[in-house]
Amino acid sequence: MYEFFSPTKIIFGEGCASETVPRIREMGATKVLIVTGKSSTASSQGFKDLCKGLDAAGIQWVHFAEVGADPETSTVDKGAEVYRANDCNAIIGFGGGSPIDCAKGIAASIGEGRPIRDFVGTGLAFTKPVPPLVAIPTTAGTGTEVTNAAVFTIVDERGHRSKKGTSSQFYFPRLAIVDPLLHMSMPPSLTAATGMDALTHAIEAFVSRFHTPVSDMYCLEAVRRIGRSLRAACGISAVSDASADTSMNGASGWSRPWPGKRNSSSFCNGSADSRCGRKALDNWRSTHRRTRHKSARSSSRYCAPRQRYRYTGESRSCRGTAAIF
Repeated sequence: MYEFFSPTKIIFGEGCASETVPRIREMGATKVLIVTGKSSTASSQGFKDLCKGLDAAGIQWVHFAEVGADPETSTVDKGAEVYRANDCNAIIGFGGGSPIDCAKGIAASIGEGRPIRDFVGTGLAFTKPVPPLVAIPTTAGTGTEVTNAAVFTIVDERGHRSKKGTSSQFYFPRLAIVDPLLHMSMPPSLTAATGMDALTHAIEAFVSRFHTPVSDMYCLEAVRRIGRSLRAACGISAVSDASADTSMNGASGWSRPWPGKRNSSSFCNGSADSRCGRKALDNWRSTHRRTRHKSARSSSRYCAPRQRYRYTGESRSCRGTAAIF
């Protein structure tokens, strides 16, 4: 028995960012906090179009642009203060994984009425609903726009920094606007890095001991699309067009729908920090090393990727994905 829970409504397609304002209005929002990073995303044409659309609809907005990579809990607290001081009633996370994670943290902090630090690395559970949350990703890597997880950085009194993941059913954005046109301005290096991030998520989820037929379906399709499109999206293939970015956008989200344990309704995050996925990969690699070719000709190489391997802990085949590329 297993359960699959993914409540986020997804609007996908070229130009679909124009749907953001009408959908925000349907949620009853009158003043929106827009969370972005400090990079060029905040000055992009897509961000400007969003702000113009909100102005035209008579929806006020406040811009919070202090998010760095793996946002610190103190940054989340600042964003929550801005939200309260301006009487906002909805949140938009616009950018890569970090701004959207920060938006999730702000929403949770507002809903609970206490600092996000109380919940990061403490085991304390979120119990209260959050304000309307909309995620607009501009990279195709983390897939956080459709997950119940967020990663934050804790800085202790000695200045030591550590990343901690949190999860909650209330972290799921109410709406994800996935517009490939917002990704067209990404440099090839960032496209490649985020694409490999999505590929890692898909493979890790596929070899997890907690896999289900539903998660297998998403993971395999994500790997196929990334293998077919990543080179073109980076501009290093003979074919490079918007369709490659569109395919990468879809693969990013599909690489993340992990059901949790069987007999549980939890939604297990497919990040590299996921304990279940990491253990599964370690077990598979251990078995993989013991299946080297015995012949002198290939004694220094692993078996061909099309061979079927089994990793310990469960009777499940780990099909080689290298052949897809």
